Parts: sequence; C-alpha cells; structure tokens
Amino acid sequence: MRLLPDSGSVVYPIIGLILFTSLFLLLLIYLLTDRRRDHHRRMEALALDDGTDGPESSQSRQHPSQERQHHEL
Repeated sequence: MRLLPDSGSVVYPIIGLILFTSLFLLLLIYLLTDRRRDHHRRMEALALDDGTDGPESSQSRQHPSQERQHHEL
C-alpha cells in the first residue's frame, strides 16, 4: 500500500489551499484588530454629499473663469 502517488501534483492544490486560508485568516485578523479607530471615526463622520449634482450636470456647467467673463459683460 502506497500513501503517496508517483507524481507530486496532488500536493500543489493542498499547498494552494493552505496558503489561501492562511492569507485570508491573516487579513481577517488584521481587519478585526485594526488600531486606527480614530481614523475610522473621522471617515464615518464625513458627509457623503459634496454638494454636486453628479457627473451629468458637470458637462452643462461652465468653468468658473467662463462664468466670471459672462458676468463681467
């Protein structure tokens, strides 16, 4: 009775699974123990709306220097 087959190709998927699982666990531990709590609180407090209507309205708006020229006339 042989425990390992002749080719070592069966080992590669196992190594890949171990590497992926260890990387996933390390990333999960890093995210759960993140020390930058103040940064996260500051980012959570930022407003999502920046006062613009969106990309479709920016095409119809004039550049501020063009608006000034128009008002000066």
